[in-house]
Amino acid sequence: MGSQWADNNPECPWTRVDDFLPNFGNEAGKSEKVFVLFWNGEVDVDVFNWNTQMWVKNGARQKDIVAWMYIPMYSEEILQSLNICNGLPFVDLGLPSGLLWATCNVGASSPEQAGLYFAWGETTGYTAEQVARGKRLFFQGTYGARYIEDNLTLEQDAAHVNLGGDWRMPTKAEFQELIDNCDAAWTSDYNGTGVAGQVFTSKTNGNSVFFPAAGYCDDSLVFGVGSSGLYWSASWCSSSYAWYLNFHSGNQNVYNGCRFFGRQVRGVKEK
Repeated sequence: MGSQWADNNPECPWTRVDDFLPNFGNEAGKSEKVFVLFWNGEVDVDVFNWNTQMWVKNGARQKDIVAWMYIPMYSEEILQSLNICNGLPFVDLGLPSGLLWATCNVGASSPEQAGLYFAWGETTGYTAEQVARGKRLFFQGTYGARYIEDNLTLEQDAAHVNLGGDWRMPTKAEFQELIDNCDAAWTSDYNGTGVAGQVFTSKTNGNSVFFPAAGYCDDSLVFGVGSSGLYWSASWCSSSYAWYLNFHSGNQNVYNGCRFFGRQVRGVKEK
């Protein structure tokens, strides 16, 4: 129906998706562009990231799009109104601090993806598959940030280094703020993806954010996938430990643990 709607309205500014697909590719000096999309009977605004070749906000694949309209002129204000910063969507949970939370892990392109595992204070992450193949072993002998004796700086912050812009890792206190101001609910099948994790729903405005239970890495093994989530904060605890968000079905807390373990990272930013 969507294709006929676009084809049968000569004055409609939409372009058939068939004309759009051959033009997918990098453009000089352009990392992302704003489009109005029509698919599955719905109209929405989204951003296409030329570097990742992915739609940022909704994750729509090329084959799902029926028609499109490119917005040639846009500003950071438009992206902010779409809840997008540096190509990454975020959610406003109405927290007392005003902090905004990314909807995906660092290294992920959709909420259900695990993304990358990082040792605390290191800015290079690895997928579970890379860890299993031995590309990175998470143990004391390979830990490269043992010299850090304070909270992470932006140069040591995996979220800031990998996402850019105003993104950074949350602090211990900001994880606690998330727990205190949201209702947490475990799901074994987030939005039909088959991925388990924790949904934090704001007590203030009803918005929510999902954290997949991607476990953690110890040496070349990944433990707890589907049963627990462990997310680094930027907060130092001791020469051996740092603070992180830990959750499993029915429980969520901020703990401290070995800094050389591989855990997930989620970005935050101020309004």
